[in-house]
Amino acid sequence: MKKEARFVLTAPKPEIKQNRYGFIRSPDPFTGLDDYGCAPEMPIVRTAFDYKKQRPTLFNGSFAYMGLRGHSGRYFETLAWMIYGGVLREYQEPERGETIITCEPDISHKDRPARREIKSVAGGESLKLKDKQMAKYCVIQATKLSPVQLAALGALPVSSGAYPNLKFEIFRHSLSGMNAKLGTKSLDEILEALSASGKALMSLPFSLMYHLHNLRTEHTSRYEGDKWEHITRVKSPTLNSILASPEQAIEQLGLNPDDYLITKARLPEGMNFNGVPIRPIPVIIIDDKNHQTWLETYLDKYYAGLSMAERICPVDYPTLPLFRQVIALKQEETQELEERQASQGDLAPESELPMQEKPKDDIPF
Repeated sequence: MKKEARFVLTAPKPEIKQNRYGFIRSPDPFTGLDDYGCAPEMPIVRTAFDYKKQRPTLFNGSFAYMGLRGHSGRYFETLAWMIYGGVLREYQEPERGETIITCEPDISHKDRPARREIKSVAGGESLKLKDKQMAKYCVIQATKLSPVQLAALGALPVSSGAYPNLKFEIFRHSLSGMNAKLGTKSLDEILEALSASGKALMSLPFSLMYHLHNLRTEHTSRYEGDKWEHITRVKSPTLNSILASPEQAIEQLGLNPDDYLITKARLPEGMNFNGVPIRPIPVIIIDDKNHQTWLETYLDKYYAGLSMAERICPVDYPTLPLFRQVIALKQEETQELEERQASQGDLAPESELPMQEKPKDDIPF
């Protein structure tokens, strides 16, 4: 299986300032974060994207129906796609009043098992982790990739099986109270404001996100009432701490910092969306140091009578059987399609957004 490479921090480490949290109120996202400011630029797949020329329907359909929330969500998904490459998820068109629960991550990759969930949250606001969505990812994490997917990854033997490597890509921005600020703006004005609003990108592993979702300390809050979906909120100070002092923050969350690989970087200069510059921001990438060990422990717990998905969901919501059935059907359909096309001499091409030029291969990241 293709091994995921990491870029190395080669710049000299700066003297760390006392006030590591100046970025909270400063318009400059690097205030107090000198180590991010002199960190290497993060390698990206696409520097520029013009949806009007390359994908005019990108913000149509369900995104138009969802309004500002749908447009901002699609923007950050596309920004992550520019950074990481891969296949950007397509969306079904819901009927009015219908809710569609999908089982696909926002970005998947053909050449490695990485699967990415894209989230965005304003500074000062909590990150929302819905029980139903986390249940979905619990099942996905415990579901083996199909033999055809493994063959595309180059894993031998394909019968040995492999599991997805789930990452949560969390974009933090400065547009608190977005509805009041952008609710009456045009789509182009919304996209321009989003491109100028970046505060940080936090790339966190599923192991850490699952721990945060189940954490019941001062770092999170819970809603388990009858009016809305059950949810865990990760508080803004906790997100600030992970960015400013990751080792200390991980320890305060009850985990061992030695179990994680931490990389600091920054988005490069020169990125643009529809010709509007995307400002550089600090990037923190946290990975499991030994993902296989964590995964084995996870699977043991998952299949030990009371599964993780069942533990975190309302008892009256049949999440586990629902998602197992849906994922099994989707895998079966995907496998049949890929096998049929492979028998004709080629694997199914990735349904990437059409580009004027073929982009370079996905970064092994």
